Amino acid sequence: MKCERDSRRAWLRSPASLCLAVATSLVGAVALASPAASIDPLTVQEPDLLVAMQRDLGVAPHEAGPWLQQQARMSELTDFYRAYLDESFAGAWIAQDAQGGARLVVASNAPERRRPRHAEVDLVQVDYSLKELQAMTAALDHVYRGSVLRRPGGLVIAGWYADVERNRIVVEFLDGHVEPAIDLVAASGIPVAAVDLRAVDSMPALANSIVGGQRYNLNSGGWCSIGFSARRAGQDGYVTAGHCGQVGTGTTGFNGLAQGVFEWSVFPTADSAWVRITNPAWTLTPQVETSSGLLAVVGQNEAPVNAAICRSGARTGWRCGTVTGLNQTVNYPQGTVFGLTRASACVGQGDSGGAFITPDGHAQGVTSGGQLGSDGTNCGFANPVTFFQPLQSLLAGAGATLVTGSGGGGSPPTITAFVCPDRFNSGSLMFMCYVEYQSASPAQAQWQSSHQVPRQGEWYFGRCGRFDTVAVSVTVSNAFGQASRSTTFACPTWPIP
Repeated sequence: MKCERDSRRAWLRSPASLCLAVATSLVGAVALASPAASIDPLTVQEPDLLVAMQRDLGVAPHEAGPWLQQQARMSELTDFYRAYLDESFAGAWIAQDAQGGARLVVASNAPERRRPRHAEVDLVQVDYSLKELQAMTAALDHVYRGSVLRRPGGLVIAGWYADVERNRIVVEFLDGHVEPAIDLVAASGIPVAAVDLRAVDSMPALANSIVGGQRYNLNSGGWCSIGFSARRAGQDGYVTAGHCGQVGTGTTGFNGLAQGVFEWSVFPTADSAWVRITNPAWTLTPQVETSSGLLAVVGQNEAPVNAAICRSGARTGWRCGTVTGLNQTVNYPQGTVFGLTRASACVGQGDSGGAFITPDGHAQGVTSGGQLGSDGTNCGFANPVTFFQPLQSLLAGAGATLVTGSGGGGSPPTITAFVCPDRFNSGSLMFMCYVEYQSASPAQAQWQSSHQVPRQGEWYFGRCGRFDTVAVSVTVSNAFGQASRSTTFACPTWPIP
């Protein structure tokens, strides 16, 4: 695809500013890494999961265990460096080293680059922090609200998102209609050097249609797919896409049995909804349907860019891909939605509201839509583009909590080490803590402290005042129980080693 130019704007004279880049995937980057965390062996032995991973990701069955372990390790490291780099954090992604193994690349815009704390991590310096990239997408959002470019019939800007690998904002437009995208960028005032304009072959479309399969039916007509079991104010229900139904819309199950009612729904701006169960015949389960079985939902740790992700829906079933972009703004004919996540797992109309989840059971979000073909799917595309509403923002907006569990018997986790503060990584009014644990099934660590927001993962970072006393606690949970540790200490004033 060649670069287009317009002599009316000086910034278009730079070919790099308008080269229409082709999005790529680094699926193969994680295939040969060594295990770093405990994964429930039952999870990787499910035949449907292995078939889907081999079909969609090229991961052989004997590689699935180590592959999933590496994915979990990369998610934990991403969480660590987000805290470690703080304001200068510019994103993270999985890449392949010269030997074919997996590495985590972490970007920072700090003028003096910190050294990485882990052998499998590379730190790279970039122009913009993640916070700055998010401010740029917000500037585009602000300009686009109320713009004539978003009116039905004239919709040619597909959306925009932060591409952390290239440290740029990507604005996508319908092929042959670059001018409105140029106008939008110019009006937003964001740095031209921070923008890539890319053409797409089709505009996004919502993924809802009357096609058979596992589903819930709308009393107003049509059907969508269930996301995840979730409770709100002590009541049972599930999360799904907001465009599927307005508040008050009733639902029935796939078998026609009365089920629930949309009690909270947001669309456009977001694509989030919570359906309250009104018929006690329905019981919540912490599971997602795959092609031949059930996958347990064990947590909600957010996966980094290029991590493997799968989705389940009533139209196209169980499909896998990778996370390809964050904080995506999508312009549907029915309205603009902000803050979606972009993925390469294919989708079809009727999959709306269905579950996005990592292969090891961490819930990620609910299906919103995608760039679809004439048959209402993008599963025939070489590089499908699908969007989902991130689960954490959905749950926060609804005031709901995810229902988690496991597929078999087991025991609570055991904490084997709790170091807080870690003197090697603490000092200068900052502290770092870490926990090590053993668990026969997938587990997650949740931190609380008097001097920082709650956080999940093996590491915890915070700031404090010179004469402060810091209180920190961590709880490690799996489907069968939890273990906790806590401590108090004086704010570290010594130099960081």
